[in-house]
Amino acid sequence: MEIDAQLAEMMAVRRASFSHERPASKTVHLWCFGRDQESALHIAHTPADFTGDTERSAIWEMTAQLSARIRSRAWGFGLAFCAMGELLHDAKSIPDDLLREVNTDRLRVRPLADLLCAATIFDARGRKFCSAGYIHASERGPTSWQNDTLDGQQTIDTWLSHLRADIVTAQVWAAAVSLSPDQNLAVVRGIRAIASKGRSTAMTRPSGREPAQIMTASR
Repeated sequence: MEIDAQLAEMMAVRRASFSHERPASKTVHLWCFGRDQESALHIAHTPADFTGDTERSAIWEMTAQLSARIRSRAWGFGLAFCAMGELLHDAKSIPDDLLREVNTDRLRVRPLADLLCAATIFDARGRKFCSAGYIHASERGPTSWQNDTLDGQQTIDTWLSHLRADIVTAQVWAAAVSLSPDQNLAVVRGIRAIASKGRSTAMTRPSGREPAQIMTASR
């Protein structure tokens, strides 16, 4: 229940600022979660606007700054964003026409596509918690799901490939997994190997395929 409440708060904060942004804005909110010795929850967040053509390699720096702000041991990072999208309830079967329209930035022509707000939390153990809902149809309620990003080598390799492609979701995942380097030694080595090759941590659109949703960053 605590994770669900945090995801709901992340989406509420993101929606509150969305209507005041310029149409071409590519803003996400980054979040950090921690606990002190008394098990009190500490939370910090910050908006990140990567609309312009300026240097966009701030994800690692921003997560480090958020960790310092909470003044307790961080256990996870998250992000919240708004995007044009379509929620799917059958994760195993994504229509080919939907994939084409996502890849050609024509998702808005689909009758079921609308503005979505989504939030994701990754913890240091590699667990991923997600929630998403339509902004203009809140009566439908959010769709929530979770999975293990470290569940098998194929899953890990997929996340590392997303990191190589500079997908922002994977960058936040890498920051979270790196909070527990001893427990996740092999994965952290892979993350560091990618960083050592000079890959940027540029902000790009959110991951195109999620277990229960398809979305792009266009408004």
